[in-house]
Amino acid sequence: MIRKNKLIALWMWLAICLPLSAQLPGSENSQVMTVAQYFDLVLSNHPIAQQVRLDNKIAQAAILKARGAFDPKVGWKDGGKTLSGVSYYEAQSSYLTVPTWFGIELTAGRDQITGTNVDPSQKTPDQGLYYAGISIPLGAGFWINERMAELKKAKIAQTQTQAEQVLAYNELLFRASQAYGNWIAAHQKLNLYDQMQANAELRLAGVQQQVLQGDKPEIERLEASIVVQNRNLQREQAKIELIKKTLEVSNFLWDEQGRPLVLAPELIPEDSLDEVLERWLVIEGIDVAQTVLNHPKMDYLRAKIAESQVDRKLLRDAIKPQVNFNYQRLSTEAVVPQNWMDNNNQVAGLTVQIPLLWRKERGGIQSIQAKIEQQQWNLAYTQQEWTNEITGQIQQVASLETQFELNQAIAEDYKTLLNAEQTKWSYGESSLFLVNTRENSYIDAQINRLSLGAFLWEAKAKTIKDLAWFVTAIPPQKAPLLGPQPIELDR
Repeated sequence: MIRKNKLIALWMWLAICLPLSAQLPGSENSQVMTVAQYFDLVLSNHPIAQQVRLDNKIAQAAILKARGAFDPKVGWKDGGKTLSGVSYYEAQSSYLTVPTWFGIELTAGRDQITGTNVDPSQKTPDQGLYYAGISIPLGAGFWINERMAELKKAKIAQTQTQAEQVLAYNELLFRASQAYGNWIAAHQKLNLYDQMQANAELRLAGVQQQVLQGDKPEIERLEASIVVQNRNLQREQAKIELIKKTLEVSNFLWDEQGRPLVLAPELIPEDSLDEVLERWLVIEGIDVAQTVLNHPKMDYLRAKIAESQVDRKLLRDAIKPQVNFNYQRLSTEAVVPQNWMDNNNQVAGLTVQIPLLWRKERGGIQSIQAKIEQQQWNLAYTQQEWTNEITGQIQQVASLETQFELNQAIAEDYKTLLNAEQTKWSYGESSLFLVNTRENSYIDAQINRLSLGAFLWEAKAKTIKDLAWFVTAIPPQKAPLLGPQPIELDR
């Protein structure tokens, strides 16, 4: 009888203790979706990512629109006046104008104005009059003018767009990473309760045998049965939590046709949160000051300042006198004149306009100068704020990593205590109550480890987002062919 009891005790010890050091096997058809594969799907097809990519087209279209101010223009006019049967004049005009960068405008064309009542200064020979000329702003408008300013600002806006894109991608991947981290934690939590349920059921089977043999009181069978029911309840709660976290991950998954996806049951996250955390972000040696200096947020703010500086330059240019020189070379034939300096066939003029008080211009300059100073102060404040934010995040990550390691050690110690208590109980030197107490402590430690791991995951994700490194932190990988399954929606 003693030999038989020892064999039962040994069987129970093996059945209970071995699963504590091994994960339950997954489904044979399970396929892992790694973080990199997940991010590849998010960046490729998520509606926000698609919107962000369209910002490039908008910025390029704005530059194209600004360049339109330099487009050559061709025109043609035809008109005349007849009154009481008398033809006063008939006028035809065709022309080409070519704006250039420095406010200079080239013109060429043909005028034909004839009739009995035409202003002599406007009348042309019967065959028409050809001209080619140039208009040069010698004062205001030469170094910068409205069309030049608009093109410069459109190019600056493209820099702003690129910075905004990086920030938008990082924000999207940060939110997506939160969902993925919670998915890992929920998946491991269910694995833990699967393992604990299996342990509880094995323990109940062993106790029932011992009760039947009279080696254990009925009360121990009842206690073991209650533990099984509790583990079933905890497992069901963990299943619901996993379903919710899986759906949260699915929120970030879309196909190439713009249809939302739901994760196939065969897809599971990376198995070990610990391993993912270890390789995801190395914070040692980060030059925070240099990182902040090159941060897209600072690029955006510097671009705003540059945009205002273009406006200031335009306003300062407006203080200069407006001096415009116009010259046209005339010819009755559509040929290049042999003597461009012939004063007999030309139209030339010079116009000068000088504001007396410049109050409009001075007011505009003062306003834009104050705006630039505000933007510069905002840039300085944001740089300092971002430096402190990233420094604090790095320190928090370092502290959480230490806490995570300590928590792992605590969980391992609880596991050792549980194994020891089960060994004592199997030889009749302990009670099922103490075994359950040890197991509850072990479960609590493991749940705390998973919660702390998810918190550490999120802290690292936020650090990567603050550093604006999300797009480059994890090399993209193509998602598994099994893939998420599309949900058909009416469009």
